[in-house]
Amino acid sequence: MAPPKGKSNNLAGRPPKSKALSELLRKDLNRTYLNNAGQKIAAKRIITKRVIDALVTGKWQLADGTFTYLSFGETAELIKWVFLRVDGQPQAAINVTSDGESLTNVISVVVHNGDSSDPT
Repeated sequence: MAPPKGKSNNLAGRPPKSKALSELLRKDLNRTYLNNAGQKIAAKRIITKRVIDALVTGKWQLADGTFTYLSFGETAELIKWVFLRVDGQPQAAINVTSDGESLTNVISVVVHNGDSSDPT
């Protein structure tokens, strides 16, 4: 059963920002690791490099240093994922006409001082 209007089933409320998944991910992505050359590199840079390397070579490097090969479908999905992260979701066009005529000419709005009864 739905809660009454204006009330929520989430009695605890929204979690504090420090516990929100996006904030936790942001923190961990900024954490640094030492690479083989002893340089500090942020996790997000490591992930970015692995994604680009996978797209260029067709191989995904696992944490243990081994590789797995991407299928055509996996490569296509990874390409789509990258473009969505870089460019964002494409905007969908919305046709706001009716048979080529502007909606302002098609729809008439009647206001009755709060009276919802039939105006006829």
